[in-house]
Amino acid sequence: MRVIYPVATIAATRETPAIPRPHPRSDASVRAYAPTAERYDVSTSLTAYSELLCRAWSEGESFLNIEHDVEIGPATVRQATYCPEPWCVWPYYITGHQLLDWSLGCVRFHAKLLRAEPDLMAVASSKIGNRSMPPGDWHRLDAEVMPLLREREYIAHRHDPVIHHHHYFGEGCSCGDIACPL
Repeated sequence: MRVIYPVATIAATRETPAIPRPHPRSDASVRAYAPTAERYDVSTSLTAYSELLCRAWSEGESFLNIEHDVEIGPATVRQATYCPEPWCVWPYYITGHQLLDWSLGCVRFHAKLLRAEPDLMAVASSKIGNRSMPPGDWHRLDAEVMPLLREREYIAHRHDPVIHHHHYFGEGCSCGDIACPL
């Protein structure tokens, strides 16, 4: 199973300092459970992430995408490898109690989906542009990819167990562990 691991440093804001990525727990899980993952620095531009996914999509090989703030479990890669469904997701909690069961955080796209919908990622990437974001901007990529899949009548196949998301909100890390490191 091809595993893609895009990483980038999160820029500083008035409220928070720059946060280097990958998250330590995410990185440890990928090293342990997906040691052959292809690591890509997508911090070079706002569109580097969508460009990476467009390239992977066009190559036509099934791939598992693991974002830099997602901690996978020991079964994730095995599930991705053997599941016959075209679109698989591993849900996680955001903001403590809200379960996100559609995103690019941890998602596998099967080769049969890539062959059936060769333009999907390019179409989704081209839709993002607005006055404040260029086409292909990573900020809203999942908000274009997932609805487009549903519009084309695909249903996300949800895998358990729930994995961990390490994103910082005002009350701390979305994983819920108060001791979670930046």
